[in-house]
Amino acid sequence: MFLCYSHADELHRVELLKHFSGLLRRGVIEAWHDRLIVAGDHIDEQIEERLDSADIVLLLVSPDFLASDYCYEVELRRAMQRHQEGTARVIPVIVRRCDWKRTPFGRLNAVPRDGTPVTSFDDRDEAYLEIVNAIGNTISVMGRPRLERTVVTHHYGPIPGTLTVPQSSDLRIGGMVTDAMREAFLGEAFEFVARYFENSVMALQARYPGSVEYIFKPIDLVSFEVTVFVGGRRRSHCGIWLSTGGQVGMGSGIYFSVRGVGNRTGFNEALRAVDEADELLLSPLIGMWDARSKRLNKEAAAEYLWQNFKGPLEHV
Repeated sequence: MFLCYSHADELHRVELLKHFSGLLRRGVIEAWHDRLIVAGDHIDEQIEERLDSADIVLLLVSPDFLASDYCYEVELRRAMQRHQEGTARVIPVIVRRCDWKRTPFGRLNAVPRDGTPVTSFDDRDEAYLEIVNAIGNTISVMGRPRLERTVVTHHYGPIPGTLTVPQSSDLRIGGMVTDAMREAFLGEAFEFVARYFENSVMALQARYPGSVEYIFKPIDLVSFEVTVFVGGRRRSHCGIWLSTGGQVGMGSGIYFSVRGVGNRTGFNEALRAVDEADELLLSPLIGMWDARSKRLNKEAAAEYLWQNFKGPLEHV
């Protein structure tokens, strides 16, 4: 975790890291900032190396941060580039009141809640704890472990590969994909879809500056909503959520609704995990353009849902 901040906000950096002590002691995170550069090291090279290897970049946002050429033009530029590439997550931490919403990170979900500055809290420990909890939840999503498929084999007779007799080309057996694998696969696919949508609306705004605005709003760890405005008018909206089958009447899958995630009993599309020759893919439940017969990897599934979302924008 890379901390990008103005030295005018050093006290906020120190206090914030105190509240991260639990995650630091358990080895969940490693925090780095420029005060850790040792004597004799090249400052710019150290910052560049650490920034390029960070999984999370925290922006400690204040008037001094926005006024710092190095923070804004060097560190922020690279951080946002990695965020758009999907190789790092940028999280704005609003420590003092400032005009941060009209910045390249102004559409990102900031902490504390609703971008409330830390200095506006009566109890600043409450603000820091809220920040730590939010980032801890983000780390949980980013670090969800992948379940490896392990097959125990017993060889009777010649080792496979040394057979000299004909054998069947159909060697598939049932039961090789477990429910745990399906849920892990759906979780990974949902995270990919969320990142795909966030990056796509950012790119859409960049392509039509001044005309297109958006809100990307994570609701919780397994749902988010996206809204696109064109010329100030709301033109497209959707909610996407992950279900593991716990909701009444709903099976495991990734659900899409133009009404958002408030009422999760209605939806416009759902993607279910299907087993194709021991490979997990996604299949639309409702389907458009004969999509029900298709088997989609996570990239194709994300684009399929994006086209559902983007449809209203074709008539603007």
